[in-house]
Amino acid sequence: MWPRRTFQDGMGRGNFRRRLVNPRLVEANRLFQTGNYLQAAEIYEELGNKALELGIPQSPRLFIQAGISLTKANQSKRALELIEKGLSLLIDRQKWGRLKQVSDSVIQRLGNSGLKSEAQNLKKWLDETIPIVITELPIWRESGIYNLNQKTLPGYCPHCGGPVKLEDLEWTGSIVKCEYCGNLLSDE
Repeated sequence: MWPRRTFQDGMGRGNFRRRLVNPRLVEANRLFQTGNYLQAAEIYEELGNKALELGIPQSPRLFIQAGISLTKANQSKRALELIEKGLSLLIDRQKWGRLKQVSDSVIQRLGNSGLKSEAQNLKKWLDETIPIVITELPIWRESGIYNLNQKTLPGYCPHCGGPVKLEDLEWTGSIVKCEYCGNLLSDE
């Protein structure tokens, strides 16, 4: 998941880096896709802790995915703890735009999954946690509508098998990276 290797793009154009994918991440994504949510959550949390220890930027997403896995396994209390841990990392790193995007998406997913109380609790926690000066910025007050028609992407990362949800992706021009393994999903 985290070491890098340099590859040619097949046309002799410059080098780009492709991250080697941790087999445990591939396993967690496979378990999630097949409905083994408890096992997937365990691995996501383990990887999140390791990523946090190593300073790897994917740690918030891993904790959030562990929480999402637990919501699907009907363990909403522990799920919210892990989701809050992931969101707290974004707060600590002052990734306000990313926090807004991810938190809106998670709250919407919780509500759509019938976990309206959990969605309200998460929103309340965010309201109490995020500094007021941030919530007054335009980036925070925006509706959370994102331009989802920029690309047609696969449903799952071809490198690690992680789910690709357009509303969760962070675009840099025409480039977007997998939130789990960090590999490019788009390279134009």
